Amino acid sequence: MLCPSLYTGNIARLVVLFFLFPAFAIGRAKLVRNVDLQPELCDLALQQKNNDPAAFVDFLSDDELIVSTVCNVGEIKLSSHDDPEMRSPNHLKAVTISIPGGEIRRRFEWPIQDRNTLLRVTHAGELLLVRDHLVELLNLEGRRIQSFKIPRVAPEERIFVGLSPALDIMVVTQSSTAKNGTAVNGVAVMDSHTFEILDLWHDDGESWNIAANRERAFRTGNRGTAVQMRSLAKNETPGSQWKTIWSTSDVKIPRPIFLNNASFAIPVPGGTSIFSSEGQVTHTIECRFGASLLRAARSGNVLASTCATQPYPEVVLGQERTFATQVVRFNGNNPTLTNGPRVTTGWDLDQDLAVSPSTKRIAIVDQLKLLIFDLSDD
Repeated sequence: MLCPSLYTGNIARLVVLFFLFPAFAIGRAKLVRNVDLQPELCDLALQQKNNDPAAFVDFLSDDELIVSTVCNVGEIKLSSHDDPEMRSPNHLKAVTISIPGGEIRRRFEWPIQDRNTLLRVTHAGELLLVRDHLVELLNLEGRRIQSFKIPRVAPEERIFVGLSPALDIMVVTQSSTAKNGTAVNGVAVMDSHTFEILDLWHDDGESWNIAANRERAFRTGNRGTAVQMRSLAKNETPGSQWKTIWSTSDVKIPRPIFLNNASFAIPVPGGTSIFSSEGQVTHTIECRFGASLLRAARSGNVLASTCATQPYPEVVLGQERTFATQVVRFNGNNPTLTNGPRVTTGWDLDQDLAVSPSTKRIAIVDQLKLLIFDLSDD
């Protein structure tokens, strides 16, 4: 348990309405790269689907991005020198790709054992690697800057790391289940650049869905149908309780994502809501059939999303859906909207989305197909 020891389909009609927006401008997107990454990473038949999403994409800069996935390499090797007893045929493989040429600049490979796998770019532009119970900060050459290991306390447990790239904050949750079936979670709010612990607590709520800034933490609650808030320890007595600030009865809500220190976004039934860090809704972006992915730019004040253009089919698995990509830039009361491409994909968990630091480009990975678009406000 985390504790103070851490210190050591066919295209259908799209209906998108923007409420509470005084003004908006429409831009366009141009496809610059369409790359099949199977030859560089692994065949789809060997891609391990236990992660959400199945492959990750993040921009390192406007002109370079990184794509990673877990592959079965068919050999049982030592996982790492940090844990020589850990053996697995599954490896997290990654490549960095230049834009627009498409050259592979770097290749990475790390053996991993279970589902606790993540590779993301932090606000500071470093690589955050989570594999099993080891959390590492790496430079862009893959060399370790610092790390910590979370002691395992239960045979079956998961490590969840919530990262909002617009902030130097991450939330690490160690989640297991008590004998009575209750979730038992240890939660640490940390600086993603220094690994300083900003707050630490235990609870039995839905702590795998937490996002935070330096003053408050937000999560889903009531089985994913509510947004809850709590102050961090420096502003309120330790052990302060979660307070519900918004609720619905329709669908489950995924993890919030911060756009900047003062606002965060959450997909809600029929669209996306922007909340202030005090918990009030400031903007609502309506997407008739639901926004399935939300991503923020490291530069802040930018939200990229995918909007379904038709409802879920009765049998989702194996059926394709069409999504419209959108990028909204928030500049005070004058947000601007760029309508990106429509992309036909399969199961939602196969997709990931990223927007470059200056919002010049957007990237989508579906299974191991990579699409890169230039954005324009013209």
